[in-house]
Amino acid sequence: MCVRLLFLDRDGTLNRSLGHRPPNTVEEVDLFPDLAATLFSYVDQGWKLVIVTNQGGVASGYISDEQAHAVQQRVIELLPVPVAAAYLCPHMPGAAVLRYDLDCPNRKPRPGFILQALQRFGARPHDCRLVGDSITDRGAAHAAHVPFRWADQFFRRPIHRGMQTGDGDWFDVRQVSAGQGQLALQALERGELIGSLALSRLDGPEAPPDRAIEFSVQVEPHRVGVGLTLVETALEWLQEHRT
Repeated sequence: MCVRLLFLDRDGTLNRSLGHRPPNTVEEVDLFPDLAATLFSYVDQGWKLVIVTNQGGVASGYISDEQAHAVQQRVIELLPVPVAAAYLCPHMPGAAVLRYDLDCPNRKPRPGFILQALQRFGARPHDCRLVGDSITDRGAAHAAHVPFRWADQFFRRPIHRGMQTGDGDWFDVRQVSAGQGQLALQALERGELIGSLALSRLDGPEAPPDRAIEFSVQVEPHRVGVGLTLVETALEWLQEHRT
């Protein structure tokens, strides 16, 4: 019988982040309200749920390993479906807490935990799926040859993704509005606007046969990579909303 694993990132996918940090106490855990129907559907089809999360706050000294695992357990308790396995990586290169200063093979985008779970449950990568909200989640999925799905697509939420520039700086891509054939995105670095995109798709009887698309992208010249990420995100949105 085919074993299918649904790998799930945690913060920003199952539970809300608090600004740019995860919950540090069990009281701060707040699950997204749109989880139940989708997760029940997968469990009913025989999928096993596996949580895979980076918790660099442990390595940075913001939270203890015990606190991080308590938060993890609270997420599992609040989920409306059973979790077959949960993995948490506290390591990070250059960590402030020396015992966690490790280039760990389990820290996403490296696929260590995913590979462990595949072996543990006897699953094949192409029969599984990984859902996450960050470029590191996508990287881990690709490294393990597991199909990837953005959390906003999977749970049908507004777009909110953690991305990186070519030199490794983090920025967020957020959907600020969407309507019939229209989309507006912003790119934010530490809360500062660094790029935007507006998309319009011409619909209706007067639209051309190929349903012409108009893009307006605004980024500074040295932010070309940010602009390309906005365009890539918009094209994915179009694919999701094709009729």
